[in-house]
Amino acid sequence: MCKPISIGISMLVIAILQNIISPECLLSFLGLREKEFLFVEYVLNFEFMERRNQVLILLFIFCSNCIFAQEDFTNCSAVLLNDQMLIEEYSNTAKCKISKEAKGWLSAAAVSLGEVKGGKQGFEITEKIGFGVAIKDGKSGTIFLYSQKTVKKIYVEQLLEKCKKGDSILIMTKDTQFALPHNELLVY
Repeated sequence: MCKPISIGISMLVIAILQNIISPECLLSFLGLREKEFLFVEYVLNFEFMERRNQVLILLFIFCSNCIFAQEDFTNCSAVLLNDQMLIEEYSNTAKCKISKEAKGWLSAAAVSLGEVKGGKQGFEITEKIGFGVAIKDGKSGTIFLYSQKTVKKIYVEQLLEKCKKGDSILIMTKDTQFALPHNELLVY
């Protein structure tokens, strides 16, 4: 169950059981963070509002959360070099490689996949996404955090200066709605 739906259900449970069970018990039982619980409690503490209206507001919030809820890892995304996908075929078995002599901008984007033409996967960039970068040593398997900042693009020459052939560049999305199965770029 996605988080917004579980929060919405929790809101309704709190509205119904607020006077029967202590807030601390509800908080731990429902697995809510304190901020989420305080929001629901805030809505329920409007003294000028009838109980029926409070429950209606929470029901409205619950329904809107259900409609706009986003499941984790449902949007396709890809690693791009100069706005071209590095992967030739978008599949679970495909591998992603990058030349040590590559030049330009490395980025990640949500993509809408099209037909395969001439051995290349067709795609359209729908949104550039933020990502983190790390380098995995080819010999020891040690992962080195290249940058602590979230970036939307990075100059690939500067990144490749830190790599040897056989190393991998790891691209890590910062948002769980984006699936990035080809997140490891083997440097050749």
